[in-house]
Amino acid sequence: MFAHFSVEIGHGSGRHIVRVNESEHLFLPKACKRILVALIERTGYAHRLRHVYHKIVQPAKIVSMRVAGQVVQFWVPSQEMETDIAYFTEAEQLHNFLASVRDGDVVWDVGANQGVYSMFAGKKISASGQVLCFEPERKLQNVLKVNRFLNKLRKRVVIVPIALGNMSGKTVLYQSAVTMGTHSLVQRFDDYHSQDKPIQIQVSRADDFVRQLEVRPPNAIKIDVEGAEYAVCEGLSGLMAATPPRLIFLEVHPGPLSYFGRSVEDLRTLLTGYGYQIRDFGTRGTECYWMATRNEQSCELG
Repeated sequence: MFAHFSVEIGHGSGRHIVRVNESEHLFLPKACKRILVALIERTGYAHRLRHVYHKIVQPAKIVSMRVAGQVVQFWVPSQEMETDIAYFTEAEQLHNFLASVRDGDVVWDVGANQGVYSMFAGKKISASGQVLCFEPERKLQNVLKVNRFLNKLRKRVVIVPIALGNMSGKTVLYQSAVTMGTHSLVQRFDDYHSQDKPIQIQVSRADDFVRQLEVRPPNAIKIDVEGAEYAVCEGLSGLMAATPPRLIFLEVHPGPLSYFGRSVEDLRTLLTGYGYQIRDFGTRGTECYWMATRNEQSCELG
């Protein structure tokens, strides 16, 4: 049985369509599940293995989303993730971002979460391109791995288990008590308040990451980091002098940004100082979306 959701976006006949498959199982067909259940029962430890069975074997939903002519599948192991995909509210922004991504680009998805931007970008770029998903939260890293597998993007999409910022080393991530999409590098006390105990993660300046791993610098960057936007862009300063990205797409969070001691105007000044022109691409609640671009000649000269 399929449930259908569709949302019109403001680009002619373009549509954002989501289908939820309520019965498909990600890992095992029914025959294999029956065999596994029989084996578990024979061990005599069925009561101890019940949690493992339900965690690994029980049906899991797969959501298909179509945007700009591309179809991408997502594993949704929780009701929260299913709702985030089925009622995705950034269709217009995603469409605009994909329209600016070119064949062969290196795309960075900073704050990848479930990988919506990553998977669609991975579908668009050719084999000569690459998508790097920066996601420090372990559960979301696992979701990204499954989504990469579902969409046959293992050769194009790389999962990088760190955060980006304005320093390199160790830091803490405050996990949201409300939704997995609002974890932050600073403790939040707003509607998306943080859990009391943070987890330790690795963080790197983008400059250090490119230099130490000798990876290709990005042509396009999407940043959604719940207030750490300024810190991430500050960590790009070395790249800006040598190989500046052609575009930076940001979700700007004024409230959390202030927890870092920065303002929206600080962020705008930093980006324009790098030589970018900023266009507004809509709002969602208190958040706003920016597309920062440099002309081709500026990118070549650095």
